[in-house]
Amino acid sequence: MSEAELYTRQSTLLVLSRTRTGRLVRRLVAMQARKEARTKEEARLFAGATGYLTLEKMVMVSNGKLPWAVADSVLDFANGHPRRVFSRIADAVRGRFGKTRK
Repeated sequence: MSEAELYTRQSTLLVLSRTRTGRLVRRLVAMQARKEARTKEEARLFAGATGYLTLEKMVMVSNGKLPWAVADSVLDFANGHPRRVFSRIADAVRGRFGKTRK
């Protein structure tokens, strides 16, 4: 993938699977499908169908299991920008623990 073609929230899981990070996300989705499904066939169908969903849609249908911050971090890793992930974590920690209690 060239620098002009970056992964976005509109990238499907199949497209993201070109990266190590995307393959990890697909494995996690498949594991979750096995937990939620009643049969092996249902789990396989669900895991296969999610490959065609965009990352944005995955966040929307995940019922909070995949928050935007995690989705954006996946994209940062896939695009080769791990520093953004670490700064996002630092901001979250600062926001959570930086406030003083009265």
